[in-house]
Amino acid sequence: MKVMIIDDDVVFASELAQAIASAGYAVECCHDSVAAVNRVQAAKPDLMLLDISMPRLNGYQVAYYLRRFQDTAKIPIVGISAFAEKLEANGTGSAFGMDAFMAKPIVPEALLALIGRLVQAPAAGIGP
Repeated sequence: MKVMIIDDDVVFASELAQAIASAGYAVECCHDSVAAVNRVQAAKPDLMLLDISMPRLNGYQVAYYLRRFQDTAKIPIVGISAFAEKLEANGTGSAFGMDAFMAKPIVPEALLALIGRLVQAPAAGIGP
């Protein structure tokens, strides 16, 4: 099972990757949102953790693009942001195909529980 972390904060992504890897998951990090679109298509992770606030393309734009490709449309996406509760409450991320949200700072136990639930449930993607 592979999890891809897409976040421009290298230190945060590395710490998150360590926590996820310690639970037995394979983890790949991508720190550039534009490169992430291509990398996800090539790597086809089982789940993505996607920062909302990034330069070049923000998390919404990345999710929007990935939901348009048949081979990535169904991959579960967890939006991560310091403002996750606000985004979830107004439905912004859901409109772009995100399956769930987590607020920074991330509590590893809560994240691992969410990952476990999402990889067993069908993703909310907009594909066929």
